[in-house]
Amino acid sequence: MRALLALSLLLVSSAHALTAEDLVSDATYDPNVVAPEDFLPHEMAERHLRHDQIVAYMRALADSSDRALLLSTGRTHEFREQTLLVVSHPDNIARIDEIRENHIAYLHGESDQRGPVIVWLGYGIHGNEPSASNSSPLAAYHFAAAESAESWLRNAIVLIEPAMNPDGMGRFAHWVNTHKGYSPMADPVNREHNEGWPGGRFNHYWFDLNRDWLPVVHEESRNRVRAFQDWRPHVFADFHEMGSNSTYFFQPGVPERKNPLTPTRNVELTTGIAKFHARALDEVNQLYFSEEVFDDFYYGKGSTYPDAQGSVGILFEQASVRGHLRQSRNGTMDFAWAVRNQFLTSLSTVEGAVALGTELRQFQRDWVTGASERAKDSGIEAWVFGAGLAPYRTRALADIFLQHRIEVRELTETVSVDGRSYEPGEAFIVPVDQPQTTLIQAMFETRTSFEDSTFYDVSAWTMPHAFDLPFGEVRRLGRAAGEAITESDLDLAMPAPRQGAYAYLIEWDHYLAPKALARLQQSGIQVRVATSPFTAIVEGNAREFYRGTLLVARGIARNDRPELEAILATIANEDGIRVWAADTGLTPSGIDLGSGSFRVLERVNPILVTGDGVFPPDAGEVWHLLDTRVGLAPVMVDTTRLPRVDLDDYTHLILVRGSYSRWSDDVVERIKAWVRGGGVLITTKSGSEWATEKGFVASNESKGNGDDEPMAPRAYGDFSDDFSKTVIGGALVRATVDTTHPLAYGYREDEMVLFRNGTLFLEPSKNPYETPLRYTDDPLVAGYIGDERRDQLAGSAAIIAQRVGGGAVIRFADNPNFRGFWFGTNKLFLNALFFGEILSPTPVPDTDSRL
Repeated sequence: MRALLALSLLLVSSAHALTAEDLVSDATYDPNVVAPEDFLPHEMAERHLRHDQIVAYMRALADSSDRALLLSTGRTHEFREQTLLVVSHPDNIARIDEIRENHIAYLHGESDQRGPVIVWLGYGIHGNEPSASNSSPLAAYHFAAAESAESWLRNAIVLIEPAMNPDGMGRFAHWVNTHKGYSPMADPVNREHNEGWPGGRFNHYWFDLNRDWLPVVHEESRNRVRAFQDWRPHVFADFHEMGSNSTYFFQPGVPERKNPLTPTRNVELTTGIAKFHARALDEVNQLYFSEEVFDDFYYGKGSTYPDAQGSVGILFEQASVRGHLRQSRNGTMDFAWAVRNQFLTSLSTVEGAVALGTELRQFQRDWVTGASERAKDSGIEAWVFGAGLAPYRTRALADIFLQHRIEVRELTETVSVDGRSYEPGEAFIVPVDQPQTTLIQAMFETRTSFEDSTFYDVSAWTMPHAFDLPFGEVRRLGRAAGEAITESDLDLAMPAPRQGAYAYLIEWDHYLAPKALARLQQSGIQVRVATSPFTAIVEGNAREFYRGTLLVARGIARNDRPELEAILATIANEDGIRVWAADTGLTPSGIDLGSGSFRVLERVNPILVTGDGVFPPDAGEVWHLLDTRVGLAPVMVDTTRLPRVDLDDYTHLILVRGSYSRWSDDVVERIKAWVRGGGVLITTKSGSEWATEKGFVASNESKGNGDDEPMAPRAYGDFSDDFSKTVIGGALVRATVDTTHPLAYGYREDEMVLFRNGTLFLEPSKNPYETPLRYTDDPLVAGYIGDERRDQLAGSAAIIAQRVGGGAVIRFADNPNFRGFWFGTNKLFLNALFFGEILSPTPVPDTDSRL
């Protein structure tokens, strides 16, 4: 009880003050199990714990208790250890591997041996929501040492993930502890409560990991999903924080906003467990709410990902103190109060799960064993996806399915769906009749109708569209499905090209072609790009090549050196790109290899603007893309420092979503002059709006705010419905593509699907050559777009690329790098980076879009 006593002492000055006995009635603790305050350098909630302190305590706890076992699940980008503390009765711990294996067998109907209920307590996936992770040592200590917990643990296995975002947590804990003095400061404007950019919410690359459960872009997510699939918990508790002026939230959330694929029984079980949370919080007079604001639609969050798999995901949100003491409209809150609430609902989660254990186990088993019937009801036998021109993207999508234990099979026969043929070796098959049938449906479906038009997150995430891959429903599979593939089957190593060739050609279709270009340029190799199609003799045969093909000619002095072949061999082997050896510079058709239509590409050296005013995830997505997939780390410069940077040292300036209003007119004019002198400005979302407003290009665009006509009176109560009509709820939309334009090199289809969640609308340029992508007249593919926004979107520009003096301005209406998994549109951004310099002036009579 010592840890709880320390907690209660910190609460003495709070309106929520409780004694230790009030927190856990009549509890006694094993004195041989190390308590947090006996191990940590300060009392619980006196300061914010660092990640290494929490891990060290969990290890000490496991060493001192026969109820606990500490597992390592992997490491983060910054090499912090991800851990999972397994707590149960000593008899269960002694045979924990057997219990886990029996549990999986029971789920699949392969065993009738019903095991303990498994509860996963996940704390703080947003690193600046610290009451979650800081409550985990108290919860772990209680389950590992309290005599009263032993009866629960005979029938339960508690999995404690103490810090779901170690890198973000480390950033935030350092901030608040650095700014804490001896005298607590509750004023919300105090520096302690206002962390510096990018904040601790995000991981190393500034991504929101609570949106990454489905795309599993990051190591943290892959490690977590692997452990989740190994354990398949009955209940997953996801502990968060929300605005400081709120109270406490636990699900079921807004009933109308659950994903239609989630069964009603899931909500009923969530509601049943909610009664235990209510009782725990009632006892301490804590205000709370449970059926408002938050929803369970997008399956890529911690509270929803389990719902697609027969588990029950539960979201908890605690009003945030941010620092150690904070004023709010509900009075002055201290950190210990917030930690207490998270601790109490941790206990109530396990208590409720044990009480409803029979129902939870039966529900999960019925869900898994009933998958075949649900698959049959769908009328679909399989999904086919993939394209021969996109081997990397095809395998990258297959890899995501494998991470979720979705079976993917080789294609053994040609399959035709909706007039498109899928060939063996180029596409894969995903059978629908498998335990993850619901998750499969969620990842392939293109839903456009919804019971409720308000979304806490996105309304569509069709995975093949994200990868710009063709896909289709297979109604009768026959014998087209071959062996199930493994991760090792996804390797794409190619043989090294023949040495001593006249020249080498690399097709731009491959997703990693920009990485190949970066390798070559960083090694000082001159690379040229084809701006016209041609046929070349490669390895004794004629082959057709398209715009965007890279040419490495050995006849250029700086290219004729021994290391060239080694670099090309690396590109073939490690990047999986076919490097074609050309036998002659004379081509059977189209431009010859010495033609001026092969434009020399200068080495790019981009600046990515970061810091105050910039939306961290959008900047992080660019950083992650260039750093991890291209091998070209951008120079990152904060908004406050950019005015002092000599832009002439750089080739590109990247402005993502953010506010750049702090820059003076002099700075804006400097950037304009830099563009006229040859620099390339790339903007997305509100960055594009800023470029338009500042006169970088002719202003003929609309913000989507409608006209200035007076509106008829409306009832205040109708606002929510009216507002939903103006929303673009994270939807998938179709655009036409000018495949002859440098921004579209590497794309062969004249239409593609983009992700859209902004309300900036760019009218097509008055110059007809400057809009390489524009939305179709009927753009919605999946998700929700209000009628008013759909009309505005139709026919508007997705990208406008304009030559300005010696440079260029390239504006994206939305974010082509959304959450790091929109592989299909990454290349649009990379084309802007690598090919923006080769845009040619396209003057049109009576049109002057230049500065």
